[in-house]
Amino acid sequence: MNPISKTLVFFILSLGIINLTACSHEADNYPTKGIDISHYQKRIDWKKFKENNLEFVLVKATEGGFYKDSLFQHNWKNLDQLPVVKGAYHFFRPKVAVQQQIQNFIEAVDLQSGDLVPVLDIEVTDKVTTDLIVRDIRIWLQYIENHYNAKPIVYTYKSFYEQHLKGQIDNPIWIAYYNRSAATDIPWEFWQYSDNGSIQGIDGAVDLNVFFGKKEELQQYCLP
Repeated sequence: MNPISKTLVFFILSLGIINLTACSHEADNYPTKGIDISHYQKRIDWKKFKENNLEFVLVKATEGGFYKDSLFQHNWKNLDQLPVVKGAYHFFRPKVAVQQQIQNFIEAVDLQSGDLVPVLDIEVTDKVTTDLIVRDIRIWLQYIENHYNAKPIVYTYKSFYEQHLKGQIDNPIWIAYYNRSAATDIPWEFWQYSDNGSIQGIDGAVDLNVFFGKKEELQQYCLP
C-alpha cells in the first residue's frame, strides 16, 4: 500500500472512531433512564405509568423556606408501589434563609433504604452573589448529609454550573443540558437531556433523564 493510500485509510478509520465516540454520548445509549416530576405534571395515571420502562423517578418535595409541592406525598406513596428508585429534591431559593430551607425539606421528606440520596436543585441566583450562594448551599448540603447520612446530589444547568459552582462543590452532579449529546466537560452522574418528553400516564411534557451507569450502579447513589 502506497503512502497516500495508507493516509486515506487512516483518515477514514479516524472518522469512524470519532463518529462512534460521539454516538456513545447520546442519551439513547445510556441504559438507565428516569424522569422527574412535580405538581406541574398534575395527577398521574399510575396504571398507565407502570408500563413505562423507567429505573428512577425524582420528585419535587419542597422549595424555599415554606413551600411544599402539593402532589409530593401523593406521588411519593404511589411510587412506593412500583419497581423504581424514587428520590426527592428541594428547589433552592438563594434569598431565603438556609436554615428554613433545611427544615422545610427535613419536615417533608422521610427517606428509606433504597431511596435516592437527597437532591438539591440550584438554578437561580435571585440576584444573590455567587459567594453567598455557594456559602449557603454548602451549609444545606452538609446539614442534609449529616441528617440522612448520605451525600446529596446537586442538580443544575450546565451554564449555571460553569458560572457559579465549578470548583466550589464536590457533590455528585445532575446536569441539565438539552442537547443531542452529553456534556463531556462536566463530571456528571445524571443528565437531564430533555424537558419535552412524553411518558405514558402523564399528560403533557416531562423531563427526561439518564444515569451514567448500569442499573446496579445506581445503588451507589441510594441510601443503604
